[in-house]
Amino acid sequence: MLPTLTPLAEFLETDDGGFVSLKGHRAGLHHLVRSYNQGASAEEIAIQYPSLKLSTIHKVIAYYLENREHVDQYIAAHDAAMHDQIAKHVRHGPTLEEMQARLAVRERSRAIAG
Repeated sequence: MLPTLTPLAEFLETDDGGFVSLKGHRAGLHHLVRSYNQGASAEEIAIQYPSLKLSTIHKVIAYYLENREHVDQYIAAHDAAMHDQIAKHVRHGPTLEEMQARLAVRERSRAIAG
């Protein structure tokens, strides 16, 4: 569960897991803030997210600047949660030794059959 952002602006919403997005959009608060922190202007962010109004992007940036500490904490928690989910669900492939053993079995099977 992600930390709760309070106060939450009227143009933002939180789902059951604590993910903060723009109302009526799939874009998360962290997406826009990350772009902004990487030096993108509001106009450049609008190009990245054409379904968002420029005025809404300006509101998001203002909200971020007014609540920077809490939003940064939320983003850090979001990133950590995503990292944990990926680590739990990524299927790790076989080791080199396992692949070599499989190849050896396959080659023996072919030699016997051939």
